[in-house]
Amino acid sequence: MVRIDRNPALASLRFILITVTGVSFLFAGVVSALFDGPFRYVLGYLLIYAVFIGLIFGIVALRYRGLSWDSDKQTARFGKHVVPLESITEAWRTMSDTRGSAAYLTYRFISTTGHSVRVLIVGTPLKGLTETGLVELERFVTAIPIDDGSHSDGQLTEAQHVLIDSITPDGGTSRVGRAPLLHELRERRGVDSLRSAVPDQKPEAQPHPASDARLHAAQAADDSSARQYLVAHRPRGAQRARRMLFSLISIVVVVACVTIAVAVVLETIRGSQLDSGTNAVIGSVVGSSLFAGVVLYAGWCIAADRDVRGLRNTAKAWLNSRDATRRERGLALPLFAGWNEPAPGARLRNLLSFASAMIGMTGVVSGPVLIVQSYSLLSAAIAFGVGLVFSALAIMGYVKSHRERRASARELIVLAGPRLLPSGEAETLP
Repeated sequence: MVRIDRNPALASLRFILITVTGVSFLFAGVVSALFDGPFRYVLGYLLIYAVFIGLIFGIVALRYRGLSWDSDKQTARFGKHVVPLESITEAWRTMSDTRGSAAYLTYRFISTTGHSVRVLIVGTPLKGLTETGLVELERFVTAIPIDDGSHSDGQLTEAQHVLIDSITPDGGTSRVGRAPLLHELRERRGVDSLRSAVPDQKPEAQPHPASDARLHAAQAADDSSARQYLVAHRPRGAQRARRMLFSLISIVVVVACVTIAVAVVLETIRGSQLDSGTNAVIGSVVGSSLFAGVVLYAGWCIAADRDVRGLRNTAKAWLNSRDATRRERGLALPLFAGWNEPAPGARLRNLLSFASAMIGMTGVVSGPVLIVQSYSLLSAAIAFGVGLVFSALAIMGYVKSHRERRASARELIVLAGPRLLPSGEAETLP
């Protein structure tokens, strides 16, 4: 059997060793209590180092079990299990956290026998497949009988679902067929080299140069028209309020920072703490600035949400004003701006969710503290209960924001149509 690349932990061995070397210093002192003698810290360090290395490799090995396959015997090995290639009829694509420092693209293949395996395609900080692994994985995907297009929802194709996962900040998981997987693998290496590596792959239909040029010209005309429409019809009130509030927030932040800096300079010059009157004035200025900053930020969130809503409504109005042929070309690029920001209402909801989380955490922690400090059981129960309620509200808010981010990405994909489809995919739109 041919193994499709190596364990991701082995591919990222240098990063893991450097990270564990630093982290182990933080825990070596605690673990050293298990030993006696002059070398107990060294022994503690070596022990915690070995534990961390074992945990990392063990977790990665469990999550990304080995994938091997044999084209002659028409079998594949998922970890310890051997399954027929013809039984691998389902594939899922997962893009996780496209915003953060840890982002991963994985494929999961499922056999009708009940066994499955994950393959890390691209990752940070854990590394994905090498160039050789990408080639071998394409051969594998070509050989298994997963369906193409049978899992679209009637409005979006599988390729569009993949795009939704890619442009949603939190990522997502979608069931996909052979075509989107092969297209993505080709993009990772280059179409020509992968086609030569898989000679039995059917050639894709290429657009005619003349028709392609006409399409680009028509889209350029749409973009020009959309810019003019946006200038003429975009609501300006929320945009101006947004800019004004941002300026006020900047002023408030500067006032607070300058006040703190003045207090530090005065204490340095005097060589002692400031008197109570000066401290009171500085505290009032800083406290008022913080309160004003929070209020202004809430106002900015409302103005920004209204501005985004106006942008989206303007974009939809432009699209609805086009004839059928022009609508089929999708939303013009200048009108994507309304979807490059959080959905309307998301900013204020996130602010309220954050405040709820802070109140909830305070309440949950305060409950046991009140009991320890001999307060009544009723007071502790009320504080703890209030904390749970606000924590639940925060979680509900964050969950709704996550769903809205995906719904927003879906809306953009629907409106954009061919504008956000790879070459040749526009013809597959339902």
